[in-house]
Amino acid sequence: MTVYYITLFSCIILAYAAEKSDFEHGNQLTAGRRDHSQRARNLFLALSAFLIVVAGFRYGNGGDYWGYYRAGERFVSELPDSLKTFSEPGIKLLYAVTRWFSKENIAPMFATAALTAGLMLRTIYRYTDKLLMAVVLFLFLGCWHESFNAVRQCLAVAIVFSGYDYLKEKKLLKYSLVVLVAFLFHRSAILMILPYFIVHIKITPQNILLLILGVVVAIYAFDRVMTFTGWIMQEEEELASEYALKQVNPLRVLVAIAPAAYYLFITRKKPRTEAQEYYLNLLIVHAAVVAATSPSAMLGRYALYTAPFCALAIPELNKLDAAKYRFRNGRAISGGILICLLFFFYWVYAISSDFTLNPYIWYFSRS
Repeated sequence: MTVYYITLFSCIILAYAAEKSDFEHGNQLTAGRRDHSQRARNLFLALSAFLIVVAGFRYGNGGDYWGYYRAGERFVSELPDSLKTFSEPGIKLLYAVTRWFSKENIAPMFATAALTAGLMLRTIYRYTDKLLMAVVLFLFLGCWHESFNAVRQCLAVAIVFSGYDYLKEKKLLKYSLVVLVAFLFHRSAILMILPYFIVHIKITPQNILLLILGVVVAIYAFDRVMTFTGWIMQEEEELASEYALKQVNPLRVLVAIAPAAYYLFITRKKPRTEAQEYYLNLLIVHAAVVAATSPSAMLGRYALYTAPFCALAIPELNKLDAAKYRFRNGRAISGGILICLLFFFYWVYAISSDFTLNPYIWYFSRS
C-alpha cells in the first residue's frame, strides 16, 4: 500500500495548495467554469501528472492488465473490421495511433491512463473550486484505481464525465454526442443517456419511492438484467463467469448510499435550489445504480459511470449554509468530512484486499 499512500498524501498536499492559491486569488465562475489562479493551474497540472505517471507506469496491476498489455498487434489488426461493424473501435484506434510513436507494450497502457485520468481531472478542475475535497473523493470513489482493471470501460467513463457541462446545462444533443463517442470505447456507455432524464427532476417522496421500486425490480429481475447486459456488451461468456455471479460487497453499497441519504436528510425541511436538486439527484442516481447492480460484481461496474459525478456533487452540496442546516448539538455540514472518511476506509479496504492492485509494481522495476 506504500505507493498508494504516497500518492494520496501527495495529492492532498498539491490540491490543498491549489485551493489555497485560489482562495487568495479570488476564485470566480466564468461562463459556468471556475476561473482558477495560474499557480493553482500549475499545481493541479503537477497533481494530474503524478496520478498519470503512477497509473501509466504500473506493471501487472489490475485484473485485465495483461490482456491489454499484450493486445497491441491484435487490436491494430482488428481495427478495420471494428470500424466497419461499429464494434468498439475507439480503443483499437488509440492503440494504432500510439504504435506510430512506440512499439513498446507499455505505450498504449500509458496513453489510456493519461486520457482516462486526464479527462476526469480536467472536468473536476473546470467545475469546482473545492479542489481538495473533489480530488480526495476522486481517489476514494475508485475513479483512479478502478482504471487499472476496467481499462476500456474507465476510458468510456472519462469521456462521458467530460460531458458534465452538457448534462448540467440540459444540452441533450451535445451530451448525446459525448455518450456516442464513449460508446465507441465501451458499449455500456450508451446507458448513460438515461441519467439525463433523471438528474433534473424534482426531488419528491413520490419520485424517490419510484426510484426505490425501480431498484427492487432490477434486483429481483436479475436474470433478465444479465441477459440485457450480455446484449449490450456482447460478452455472454463473461456473464456465466464466477465474477459475474459474485455479489458486490454490502459495505460498498452502504457507503454509496450514505451521501444521498445524508444530504436528503439535512435539506428535508428547507427549500432547495435548482442546483442543489441537480447535485442531490446525481448522488441518488449513483446510490440507485450501486444498489440495483449489487447482485453481480460485473454489473456493479456500471457504477463506474456515476461515481465521478459524485466527486463534484458532494463538494458542492457541502457548501450548504451551516447556519441553515444544524443538528441540535452542532453543525450538520460536518457530515461532509464524515462522508470522505467513509470513502477513505472503503478505499483502503478495496485496494489492500485486491491482490491485483496490491502490492503496486513499477514498470521500471519489472524482472
